[in-house]
Amino acid sequence: MEPKSRFLGLLVALPAMLAAAYVAAVALGIGQASAEDQVIFSLTGSKVRVTAALIAMLYLVLCGYWLFLTRLRFPRDRVILLASPVGKTVITRAALEALVRASIQGIIGVRKLRVTVLQEKLGWTVALQVATDRGAAIPAMGERMQSAVRTGLEQATGWPVHDVQVTIERIQPNHS
Repeated sequence: MEPKSRFLGLLVALPAMLAAAYVAAVALGIGQASAEDQVIFSLTGSKVRVTAALIAMLYLVLCGYWLFLTRLRFPRDRVILLASPVGKTVITRAALEALVRASIQGIIGVRKLRVTVLQEKLGWTVALQVATDRGAAIPAMGERMQSAVRTGLEQATGWPVHDVQVTIERIQPNHS
């Protein structure tokens, strides 16, 4: 749903939600009710009052759930790189992770790689979980990875990289 249609949906749902809340309150005997409402509910049995209250509360729960699902938000898998009067430039998390993988591709000793990219204060924090070969110079490899990721992301997105964390999770035997 586009933001405008979400807002219009909220405007349509809000009066109905208020009416349902009023019906639930009157049916349960909470708060002040008009004389007509009291007469209507006094003429009906307690089962009708409870049923009306349950239906009104169910409606409120469903409306609340709908509002939760359609609240104005930007999808978490995308980041706005640039917003101008003409439009937006957006990049997905998958594209960011592909940029990181491409930056690390030529580094010797990296066998398996998991990438996590987080947006923080107009910049990036990158976490790399790596499996490497036995005998690899881990500190030098980590430094090359940090430098390659920082350079690659900063050149591609124009945003600074605040932190690149490299975690060696596994050391695999050499493949001869």
